[in-house]
Amino acid sequence: MYKDESYQMKGRKQKTFNHGYLQEDRAELEGIAGVQTFMWMTETEYTEGSVKINLLEQIVSPQNLNRAYRQVVSNQGSSGIDKMGVSELKSYLIANKEVLIKNILAGKYRPHPVRRVSIPKAEGKQRDLGIPTVIDRFIQQAIHQVLSPLYERQFLTNSYGFRPHRSAHDALKQVQFYGNEGYIYAVDIDLEQYFDTVNRSKLVEILSRTIQDGRVISLRGHKFVRYAEDMLILCKSVRSAERTLNNTVSFIEKKLHLRVNRTKTTVSPLSCVKFLGYGFYCKEGKWRFRVHPKSFSKMKARVREITSRSNGMGDEKRKETLKSYIRGWVNYFRMADMKSHLEKIDAWYRRRLRMVIWKRWKLGRTRFANLQRLGIPRQKAWEHANTRKSYWHTANSWILSVSITNERLKRAGYLFFSDYYKTVAPLH
Repeated sequence: MYKDESYQMKGRKQKTFNHGYLQEDRAELEGIAGVQTFMWMTETEYTEGSVKINLLEQIVSPQNLNRAYRQVVSNQGSSGIDKMGVSELKSYLIANKEVLIKNILAGKYRPHPVRRVSIPKAEGKQRDLGIPTVIDRFIQQAIHQVLSPLYERQFLTNSYGFRPHRSAHDALKQVQFYGNEGYIYAVDIDLEQYFDTVNRSKLVEILSRTIQDGRVISLRGHKFVRYAEDMLILCKSVRSAERTLNNTVSFIEKKLHLRVNRTKTTVSPLSCVKFLGYGFYCKEGKWRFRVHPKSFSKMKARVREITSRSNGMGDEKRKETLKSYIRGWVNYFRMADMKSHLEKIDAWYRRRLRMVIWKRWKLGRTRFANLQRLGIPRQKAWEHANTRKSYWHTANSWILSVSITNERLKRAGYLFFSDYYKTVAPLH
């Protein structure tokens, strides 16, 4: 289909340019013949660009497919509807690679249905996810590797989500920069169920012809930061922010056919904003990061879940799960000032651990023996071993604090938030 695509341009005037970005990236896209040029729109401006008409051949090239295979294996992930795991992909490709490539080139390949799963969201809601088969993930990765460089330069500098060499931390630093420049009022736009309601026809239209309507660029000139569907527009005054909100919501709903959640779309001081789990506060005239209270609440809920005695985890599994979670959570929020908060969290967390251990000892005679082994005098050990107070109350008692000490918990293999934070937090 791509080889015959040139008929679409017959009869139209065409211009060739020596300064398009594909010429600049020639080394990356070398070997693809048959270039046509036309005017296309990016997030930043109109540019003269080029469209490769042999993209499909590049997608199924050995070099690209090998790279896609390595990435899918590295990502791991769950199996799809066919139950095939990542470990089985290599043998499948060895046996079926030629047929698979032939079907793709002939336009006969059809993706499999996705496996539907639900994950919890805030406020007790559920988010539906679709898990493709490993084979489809492999093909999608191969397509992504070829198309991503073509579309990458169409995005504004302030778009950060799912782009190479850009992260949520970069987006947060940009918000901080604008705050320090005096843009301290935020238009916080919430797109209602974005991934469920995004207009597919509009999306395909954009991808296929990269919109030529300059009106689509409603944010040129505004200070904004976007990470996927999360976006803030920063303004210097409340009046400016409210005017921007009205204009932007109208554009999003009428032009992009997306739904804006009016109850969650607000104008707020930067100090009241939650963005990518972070909050912001001003100290000595400079904006700094903090962990938003809702993010702390979610973290505590997860720790409760892991330290619950009813989750079926053994001691070693619980330790490893806690280590993995604490490292991931702290690494993500490491830019925030949270030393004192984490010390309080750790005190609560250690109480949870002591409660788990006290529950595990169960019988009075087991508790009595263990308390004595940990240095508690016989009489005190006997009194506390037979206490009728609740698990949670006992976990906060002095008897467990001096027997199941912080140091003993560390030696047993438990990792604490504040300790790990000290090793990864940037120097201020």
